Amino acid sequence: MLLAGAGASLLVADGINPPPTHAANTDFVRVDTTRKSRVLILLIDSWRHETAVDSTIMPTVARLSREGASGKIETVFEGFSIPALRAAFSGSAPTQLMNLVRNFRFRALPIESSFLDASRIGKRSIAIADEPFTQFGSVLERRSPAEQGLDMYGIDRLRPAMALDAYRSGTYDLVLCHFETADWRAHEVGVNSPVYAAAFARADSIVADFSRALRPGDYLLVFGDHGHNERGEHKTGIYIPTHGLFIGPDIKAGVVFPSLPIGDMRVIIDHALGIELRAPALETERLARFLPVETAAATPNDDAMNSGTTSRRPLDYLFFVLFLAAFVAAIRVATAGDHHERLLTPSIAAVAILFVVEVLAQQLLHPAWSLFPFVMAVVGAIAFQSGRSRGELHATSHHVLGAVIVTIALYFVTRFAPSADATSLIRTPVGTANLIPLYIAGSCAKLAILVSITGWRTGRQSWLPLLAAALLTTALAMLEFRVWDYPAVYITAILISALALVKVRTGPWHQLALVALGYSALYFTLRLPLYEYPWVDLFILATLLGTRAAGGPWLDALVITGAFALTSLWLPSGLEWGFLYGLFPAYVIELQVGWFVPAILLKLPLLLLLTFWATNTRPSRRFIALLLTYAGIRLIGVWLVRLGGASGSQVWPLAEQGLYLTTFAIAAVWLAGFGSQSPTTNDQLPITQSQ
Repeated sequence: MLLAGAGASLLVADGINPPPTHAANTDFVRVDTTRKSRVLILLIDSWRHETAVDSTIMPTVARLSREGASGKIETVFEGFSIPALRAAFSGSAPTQLMNLVRNFRFRALPIESSFLDASRIGKRSIAIADEPFTQFGSVLERRSPAEQGLDMYGIDRLRPAMALDAYRSGTYDLVLCHFETADWRAHEVGVNSPVYAAAFARADSIVADFSRALRPGDYLLVFGDHGHNERGEHKTGIYIPTHGLFIGPDIKAGVVFPSLPIGDMRVIIDHALGIELRAPALETERLARFLPVETAAATPNDDAMNSGTTSRRPLDYLFFVLFLAAFVAAIRVATAGDHHERLLTPSIAAVAILFVVEVLAQQLLHPAWSLFPFVMAVVGAIAFQSGRSRGELHATSHHVLGAVIVTIALYFVTRFAPSADATSLIRTPVGTANLIPLYIAGSCAKLAILVSITGWRTGRQSWLPLLAAALLTTALAMLEFRVWDYPAVYITAILISALALVKVRTGPWHQLALVALGYSALYFTLRLPLYEYPWVDLFILATLLGTRAAGGPWLDALVITGAFALTSLWLPSGLEWGFLYGLFPAYVIELQVGWFVPAILLKLPLLLLLTFWATNTRPSRRFIALLLTYAGIRLIGVWLVRLGGASGSQVWPLAEQGLYLTTFAIAAVWLAGFGSQSPTTNDQLPITQSQ
């Protein structure tokens, strides 16, 4: 219900204050029916601009760039094939919050495109391609090589020859070949592998084959749908330009254009077909550098149309009020029947206000800005003060605990970059002088967590708990530092932990197995930078100490903000599913990514669950209420800025965080055991108490 509610709210928000539409690109300024030029298109999936200009990998592209026009192409904000191709062939790329959904499961809709333009003037188009081109409807003929026992790599190898046969037949005026191996290999191995270089060397040889087959007077257009980063990732919000290479009878040779939006491709393709579209003045100015396009009267472009003004539709505000009512109702349902703690106190109100402050800081200072180090310092101060009210026996220990928590908090604060113009909010430790002390501190923190779970104390006769904690710390360190970075190793550790959980149902050994399971799954799926894992250990240790000496909504706020920041905000690239490529062939994931959405989303709250498991606590109803508030503030922000005229790309960070935090709420509700028939009475334990 929570996930459906968050998704529905964003779907509705897509329709709030929609940008004005324009039909400029559907108007034909001129059609040359005497032109017999045909268009041969090679679409290289995930063609990274940096790879395209590397002459050691793609020498043919470098050579042909002197015969035609080439340069960088800016892809769509979503960064996936289906919306990128829709923008390239339709000429329109408005960013919507849930545009990404079409990449998972799409049904063809009749949309304006170069294929439809060709059909209007009696020209035929064919694509040797798969699912991404179903969106253009029946005006485009699609074919794919017969499987005949081949995997998708084998089928993809046959596509270029099939496209050339279609081009040489003279039956079609527009022939397109979609080469996908490049994308799959990039996902599997990243950019630094010989396998990656071989895949794009193969793409370069296909470009050579197409250029040799090109007949005089025809056009060869080679471009990508998106790029990828060094790890082979491409996704919403990452700046990932692709590349374009255009050769034709009236294309100026040797021109290197600095940048083109991918929506300009429709004008280029239609021009090659003999169609001049009524394009915005800015668009024709860009294309006129290398193409004699028809200059028309100035019209608004999509960038301008995608950012409107304050909504004046009463229905938009009615939807907003209904969303607020649903949000309040969700919190009331989650906290119904709670008689153990008050949910409206000055402290909780102060925490909620700080949540709003954090969102404002992310919008005004840096997208990765987080309050959790400062909240941690407050928790440490509360722990320090609590010793005074518990007598002299507790004062010293609580002072020590509070001092340790504050020290960890100060370390996190010092990691913030001093300049607001820095590319990253967090300083990355560089060199052994910074890394070794950090890794030692993280390993000591992990050991302290595990020793605390075993209950070992100095002076006890049995050293077995300490030995077990030390061995488990060593084993987890092997996974943490990727000494054996193979999926089988992580899966084996997860299975051993799960078997231990089945074998030992209660007590500290059960908790140790649970923590080992959480750490193993986190190391395998989140794929954090190595330097960030010690921060995870320090965060969990501070939370563990806080459960013993502090409590209340401030500790809840620490767990919420810290787990979310370390999982999502401080990652180099938000949502990431690279771990799946070690389990399944890349083409299975790419073509059926919708199957894996649960695994992709539900890995996000792993750190939240691990924190509860390590501290042996369960979320209270107050915690659930605060977590829903934390997520709701972002979803409310989406609606507010959308009503103010913001575009989809401007509000996506808030929407993305709202969706991620919804998975946190789902995990917390599950862990709290709401609706459980268990006879235990501690299902409402606040995080400040041990089970």
